[in-house]
Amino acid sequence: MKITHPILSAPIECKENKIPIVVLESTLLFRQWVFMLTMQSQGKEGDFILSDGLCEILECERHLFVIRDYYDLSLENRVFQNKFQSMLQYIVREELACESDEFNRAVQKYLQQVIMAVDYPITYSEGEYSISFLKSIKFQPCIDGDTLLERLLQYLQIIQWVIPKPCFVLVSPHIYFSDDELAELYRMASYNKYKLLILENQTFTKISIEEYYIIDEQMCELRIDLSDKLF
Repeated sequence: MKITHPILSAPIECKENKIPIVVLESTLLFRQWVFMLTMQSQGKEGDFILSDGLCEILECERHLFVIRDYYDLSLENRVFQNKFQSMLQYIVREELACESDEFNRAVQKYLQQVIMAVDYPITYSEGEYSISFLKSIKFQPCIDGDTLLERLLQYLQIIQWVIPKPCFVLVSPHIYFSDDELAELYRMASYNKYKLLILENQTFTKISIEEYYIIDEQMCELRIDLSDKLF
């Protein structure tokens, strides 16, 4: 997974077992990046280009998820909801086909009884009652972790379960999580192959898996590997 921007000398790559940390020392630039990435994740135009690391350009609206609130992790994203509902409908129609047919027959029998109980002619719309019922129930994945880290890991897992090739942009996680919690987050990200990009406004004590991309107040770019050497 790669992400590019006009001010970068080269794309930022989400490599295996490495976490890219982009430090934007200019508060104005930091805010611009956060807002633009958020807008592009919502389908608006912007300067960022997301790719799968090979040759396929990925639509930010379908693959980019910007996380700024680590408690209220919303799953109301339109793309996510469409994919999730499609998955449920596939389960109902294919994996539970026999049970769904039985449910549809039971509903039709019940509706016929309703018609007979009414003193004047009435009609109703026929269709897949199991799908209509499914929509009315409003099934939703549940994020119920007790800690911020548990909730974040649940969110990442759910999104990756539903959305192909997601890229997660985490805004200022060093402010919310301890070094031990970040190390656990990185460990789970490596194990589950989550593609993380972290945005910060300042440099923090580095964890070994982190790679720093620093853009200072003068817009100079510095890239630091795990051994504090330029790359």
